[in-house]
Amino acid sequence: MFGRGFLSWGMTWMLTLAAMPVLGAQEPQADVLPDEWWSIERYVVEQLQERNVSQWARELSAEPWGDEPGQWMLRFSVLHRAGHEKTLSRLIDALAKAKHQPRRFYRQQMAETLIGSEWWEPAQQFCERMPGAHVGWLVDHWQEAGRDPKWIDAWLAARDRDDQPSEEELDYLGPSRLRYWFARRLDYRQRQGTAGLLIEELAKAVRDDPADADAALRYLAAVRRVGLDDYDPAWIGAVAKPEFVVPCYDLGRSLAGLRPKAGIPLLLRSLELKYSDEDDRIMKQRSRRWARAFGQTQSFEQMIRDGTRHELMYAYKKAGDAKKAQALLEELTKRYPNGIPPTGMAQFAGQTQGASGARVIENRIRKAEPEKKDSYEYWQKRGQYFAGRKERDEAIQAYEKALELAKPAPYEIEQGQGENFARALVLGDYVRLLGWNDKGMRLLWPELKATDPKTAYATRIVRMMLDIERDNTYYMEPDDDRLWAVLEARPKWDIFEQSLLMRFAKNAQPQTHRKRPDRRPELWTRGEKLAKDADPSRADNLAWVMTRYGGSRRAIPLLTDVLSRQTDAKSTSRASFTLFEAYLDVGDWRAAEETWPAARKLLHPREQPAWLGRIAMLAAKAGGHADALRIWRKRMNYDLTDLRGLDSLAEIGMRDQLAQLYRQLAIDDPESIAPDAALRSMERDD
Repeated sequence: MFGRGFLSWGMTWMLTLAAMPVLGAQEPQADVLPDEWWSIERYVVEQLQERNVSQWARELSAEPWGDEPGQWMLRFSVLHRAGHEKTLSRLIDALAKAKHQPRRFYRQQMAETLIGSEWWEPAQQFCERMPGAHVGWLVDHWQEAGRDPKWIDAWLAARDRDDQPSEEELDYLGPSRLRYWFARRLDYRQRQGTAGLLIEELAKAVRDDPADADAALRYLAAVRRVGLDDYDPAWIGAVAKPEFVVPCYDLGRSLAGLRPKAGIPLLLRSLELKYSDEDDRIMKQRSRRWARAFGQTQSFEQMIRDGTRHELMYAYKKAGDAKKAQALLEELTKRYPNGIPPTGMAQFAGQTQGASGARVIENRIRKAEPEKKDSYEYWQKRGQYFAGRKERDEAIQAYEKALELAKPAPYEIEQGQGENFARALVLGDYVRLLGWNDKGMRLLWPELKATDPKTAYATRIVRMMLDIERDNTYYMEPDDDRLWAVLEARPKWDIFEQSLLMRFAKNAQPQTHRKRPDRRPELWTRGEKLAKDADPSRADNLAWVMTRYGGSRRAIPLLTDVLSRQTDAKSTSRASFTLFEAYLDVGDWRAAEETWPAARKLLHPREQPAWLGRIAMLAAKAGGHADALRIWRKRMNYDLTDLRGLDSLAEIGMRDQLAQLYRQLAIDDPESIAPDAALRSMERDD
């Protein structure tokens, strides 16, 4: 069966999908049919503007299946939308034997489509026949339906056995992540109270082969998943004996994250092992990430050795052995100028020395002051160090000095990173010391006032302010001239400006506890003045915020103006959809229907039926039952199996008309299971 809780793909896909090319009006030849699921879905929806989904499904069923990924996905999409479950089942069997199958990622999306419409049996068949289809929701459904736990566990075990990851997936997953179906089985067994047997199987693999670091990492991943309260992984540190440097580091680092003291022997072992060709092979795979952390000048062996010493230092600190952490800290920082730790390590150095009582790094820092006193970086590191030691006054003095000196360096200006880029870094550290609260905000306000609102630095300050704001705070008042100056200085508005306007709107709402009236009308008026005769992006973003905060009616003329002046296709689609939402919000179904052809381009193909159904609902509520039925017919043709909104439409006086519509569909398309599902759904609500 299919339900009303169809998977919502969300607005996050909209811009990506809107940018995808839409295929031509005629069905493409097999050799040009795309092999991407989303492109196929877009193509099918475009075709269904003119074609009848039931007739198209019958035509495809009468043709040979073909053997190209695009052909398989096209047939799958159309048969599913038509509700031809039996034919779709035959398609799945044929697809399992096909030479050219859709890629694993697209098979996953196909499986999720079945789950989203609650086609449980085809979804089960698809997972059994198509390795790579990962949809754990089946298990939740079976558990709610009271299916035999032993059967569910055996089914999951079979999927894990049959669905072996490819080499590419293994590289992506890494040894520290569990295979999908094993993880689902572990989750299920934990709910059943029988996860211990699976955990013990993994533990036995470690004891049987202590040199297998991957087995130990899988065990740790499983224990981390089920929780450390029931399973203590500390024994791994004494039992596991990896043969190579990098796997031993991986295991030691992972274990130290759970049990710092237990991870120390493995990190020490990694330092003792000889660097091998196998280690070099692994490091080459990680070369970019490690080079960013340790510099291009180091060899792979130097990188892994330094990385291990860093992790060992952190493990000692977490395990409470401050003296050993201190010794490693001194060793690691010797290579840096004046023996002062780099920016990323300075605060940790302060934490470590605060625990050990040592002052070695501090002495180096103070000794370097005559030479480095004119360097903002020196004072920033000094501030970080004392922040780590929790010596607040010393840290504040250092950050204040750093702010005095932080100016754009020549290389920053050359690379377009000027505008007090250095000062922003210092300011961020200073705010972290004071706290992401009113104290941090008090530091930022005078900084913003003294800054040219046209600069990128002003933007950075406001971003910090937005990070400080919470649901229960009201620091950024909607009438603050300093913030409006930043908005006014930007000819074009985008996500940043939208975020600021959203905060304004949130804080402008009536606040009973603060005895504040509704200030949104004044906010909209001020925003409209900045949007008038300006770049369309201003009105576009302002209107979007209006539709989220009760200003849809005022947003409509703004959006109409945007569409009259906007030429960029992506921006036009976005504005059209916002206008469509505004019309729905104010109940103008006729205008919403007029806007629909442009608005739907920003929607995921599977979202379109539900949104079109909202127009039908508004028409019915306005008494236009004939129009509501006409729109619902169009909505049905997108996907007969999607029944979202049907019951609500039936409840407002259209039950008989809808029942007649689906009875006729049963006659016209007897293979579709949609009519029976729709009629039974409406009967349940009688």
